[in-house]
Amino acid sequence: MVKEKNLKQEESKKDNEKQAIEQQQRIKQRIKQLQKEKYSDVQKINNRVDQLLNENDSFNDEDTIFIKMLGDGWGEHLTSLNKLKIDNEKLTRTNLQQKKKSETLSTLCKQLQKVNKDLKGKIDDMKVSLDEGLKDVQSKISIYEEENERILEENKKTPRSTTTSSRV
Repeated sequence: MVKEKNLKQEESKKDNEKQAIEQQQRIKQRIKQLQKEKYSDVQKINNRVDQLLNENDSFNDEDTIFIKMLGDGWGEHLTSLNKLKIDNEKLTRTNLQQKKKSETLSTLCKQLQKVNKDLKGKIDDMKVSLDEGLKDVQSKISIYEEENERILEENKKTPRSTTTSSRV
């Protein structure tokens, strides 16, 4: 029982140490992030480099040139990074706008397909009605033609009375 208690205490102690180490790592990472943010402006970097070079006379010319080049390089890197961030934000906005446009076009396309389907159905109905109407008109025409032919035949069979007038 005492061994178990000692084992639990040791495990607890190891867990606490592990948590403390993880906490220290998180703190170090946050400090690095804050330091990067502190020197995220090119002007601040140049000021810090100038301050460093003015405070330390122990740098020789080669060290001074190297430090200035390092500061300039970091400044160019930050400028490039900021430009990339801006471009990324623009692209993200453009992509969102394109996505909205695409969704709108998709919705409109679906609506047009539905309207097109409805119109096609109406056109088919109209064709059927037209065909029925034409058949009806054709049948009436044939009936009238038959009746007209019958009347003409009757007229041919009955003689016409012609009146002649003579002048005296």
